Amino acid sequence: MSTKTSNTPGGTEMPHRFHPLLRSLEALRTEMWVNRMRTAEMIFQNFDFGEAQVKDSSGWTYASASDEIQRTVFLDMGSDAGGNGISERVSFRIEFAEDQSAAVDVSAIVQRTGAALT
Repeated sequence: MSTKTSNTPGGTEMPHRFHPLLRSLEALRTEMWVNRMRTAEMIFQNFDFGEAQVKDSSGWTYASASDEIQRTVFLDMGSDAGGNGISERVSFRIEFAEDQSAAVDVSAIVQRTGAALT
């Protein structure tokens, strides 16, 4: 845990995690990420994977300093001529506007081939 301190108006030092302004900024950042996750789920649920069926997906991964989140999606692509099931692993990525919960880019890339699903 951080031990950095800030001077308060009365001249006393206060750990950053207790400084009111920093607590407010942290609350706003947390709210932004909650909104991003809601937006991401809505985008994912409404994404058109074509004729492929979503069989499973991993949880969302992200770095707190990044404006991107992603998840791995497992798609059932149908069957080949021999009746064997075809599946693909897809990287589903959403990029958000800096410090906002508005999505600016969405991509679904087949990991095996690098082809984009549109």
